[in-house]
Amino acid sequence: PFSRTFGIKPLSFIENKKEINQIINDFNSDFPLSYSYFITGLRGTGKTVLLTSISKELAKKDNWIVVDINPERSILEQVAGGILSNNFVKKNFIKKEFSFSFHGLGLSIEGDNPVSDIVSLVKKMLEILKKHNKKLLICIDEVSNTENIRTFVLDYQIFLRSEYKIYLLMTGLNNNVTSLQNHKNLTFLLRTPKIILGVLNKDLIKRNYQEIFNIADDENLLLIDTKDLK
Repeated sequence: PFSRTFGIKPLSFIENKKEINQIINDFNSDFPLSYSYFITGLRGTGKTVLLTSISKELAKKDNWIVVDINPERSILEQVAGGILSNNFVKKNFIKKEFSFSFHGLGLSIEGDNPVSDIVSLVKKMLEILKKHNKKLLICIDEVSNTENIRTFVLDYQIFLRSEYKIYLLMTGLNNNVTSLQNHKNLTFLLRTPKIILGVLNKDLIKRNYQEIFNIADDENLLLIDTKDLK
């Protein structure tokens, strides 16, 4: 019951409630400990599933807009597109005179002067979200030390300094996360908290099997590690 397709929450899932609550409570706080978190650990420990659980929980809230990012594509373009696809944004922010393109054409929003680049456009969007008490969560699965990620993180730091309500949740293998944190221009990421996921707890697995197969507590249930079979 614990086999799963990559990133998909299985029918039987032992939830990391402590980690989920830690991040959600911090992001919902008026004075967050951190506006960003790394979720790291070995392959198959549930990093993507944990990210998905948190993003879905926050997406249920009226004051949150959640954008999922493909790290291999232009990130700020995806952020802008994700904001614009939100129903609240489409209903309240986009005016008839709004024009929008990522490829060389002028951009304008709410009748203001044209915006000439994607960074300026996202800033304008974040100003409007802040005005309406909306928070933006950006989720990036499987980050690594690439130019795409480095460029975005530097822009993200600028947005934070401007006091926009923008939050960042990233997953990645520990060596990839460490490489990103130690890049000469990104050492501020060393202050970003890490949620490190380990292997599933055997007692929780046993209890879950007992519930699934209706096994009484006093019946024998033996869990064997695959390494013990070698």
